[in-house]
Amino acid sequence: MKSRIKKKAIPFIATTVLATTAFTTQTLFNEGSNQKAEAQSFSKEEVKKKDATWLAGDHHIHSEWSVGWDNSTNPPTPIRAGDAIYPTVKNAENAKKYGLDWMVTTDHGGPNHSKVNLEQAYPELLKSRQAVPEVLQFYGMEFDTPAADHSSLIIPKSDNESTTLYEIESQFNKR
Repeated sequence: MKSRIKKKAIPFIATTVLATTAFTTQTLFNEGSNQKAEAQSFSKEEVKKKDATWLAGDHHIHSEWSVGWDNSTNPPTPIRAGDAIYPTVKNAENAKKYGLDWMVTTDHGGPNHSKVNLEQAYPELLKSRQAVPEVLQFYGMEFDTPAADHSSLIIPKSDNESTTLYEIESQFNKR
């Protein structure tokens, strides 16, 4: 029997299922109660003692490694700061300055860019983590998704996060 679902609809269906699951789970954990949020001020020590806390962050930050491309060469040559001008460490410093607890470096992706991320952007991220340890810094990319504009792909922090992103990025076209 042939499926009646078009391939373009699959990401939409998956997103709908995930969102429904998240909302349902939230309702179950809150026992359906109408909870009211109140602003409270805690010291850093009090926050660390609590079991869970909300952390402010940004899941889509471009750095100077969101390169442009010189297509007159073969292969195309990356042009640093093609879409964004700040180094990762500057982004992390600004995240700290404006009260963010975490951020994700999500530079442009694609097969040509995978080598830029692996060889240039990732070493800069490691340096930034050392320079600004107060901000939890994740690694990812701007991922062009079917039937959508783009999404943030976030790689879990691990010893092989750079190769994980490289393997994904090198297999998919920018669009």
